Amino acid sequence: MVDRIHSGHRHSRGKPSSVRGLSRNKICMPCAVDQSGCSFGKAAGRGIVQKKFWDSSFREKFDGGTVLITDRTDASLAFSKENEIPIFQLESAESRSGKKRNLQRINNFHSRIEKSLKRFVNVGTRYLNEYVCWDSFDLKHAGSSNSDKAEIVMRRISSINDYPTIKKLRAKPRLPFAV
Repeated sequence: MVDRIHSGHRHSRGKPSSVRGLSRNKICMPCAVDQSGCSFGKAAGRGIVQKKFWDSSFREKFDGGTVLITDRTDASLAFSKENEIPIFQLESAESRSGKKRNLQRINNFHSRIEKSLKRFVNVGTRYLNEYVCWDSFDLKHAGSSNSDKAEIVMRRISSINDYPTIKKLRAKPRLPFAV
């Protein structure tokens, strides 16, 4: 009896099951965290980070003393050049170093967002900005207890005259890009 030698997978048929690169179905959410722990993020579009996503998310957010510390993406470099903002682009090894310029704050924020969204089976895309808003609040008040956070939220809500209702949330418009 002779054993046959197979090259590759024995049952390979048809096309490959995946395409290389980031899925166009993923939502790009540019985020920023400053030195004081304040954070901001916004659902901007589908696919990889593009300069137009940076423009729609951060155009009015940065003041004169801002310095961008980012990973090495062409979109962040183009945005910083157009808006004349100093930029430091770090390699992944530099981003984990203990130096003052690192990506640990934003990586922590991204991890918080991912962790909070994993609890849900499906996440409504139109509510992504609210999830990021909640994670920003949670990050800013990370050392506080749940009762302290509830008290802060209740104080802020009491100063607002228009309370959110389920009906208003359902009537919320979709995000400005194709979903």
